[in-house]
Amino acid sequence: MKDEHWQLMEDSLPVLKALKCATTVLSSETEVSISSTYPITFSLLNVHLKSDGGHPKIEAFKAKVRSQLAKRMKVCLLYNTYVFDVP
Repeated sequence: MKDEHWQLMEDSLPVLKALKCATTVLSSETEVSISSTYPITFSLLNVHLKSDGGHPKIEAFKAKVRSQLAKRMKVCLLYNTYVFDVP
């Protein structure tokens, strides 16, 4: 593999680790509590998936995951922070 591919894999590790951690916690119980679901979701959206000007492919991946997670969890972006989407 080329050096840039190794760098891309290394740059993607923090995002993938955060997603793995969230997935492990949310799938460890038979019934997931809303009291853990939304804090984990907001942590992913507001911290781990936030755009930081990194590699364009990593940023595109983060944007896609952010978009889908916000849509599925019914949250919206307000003043650069994700919040509950109140109808």
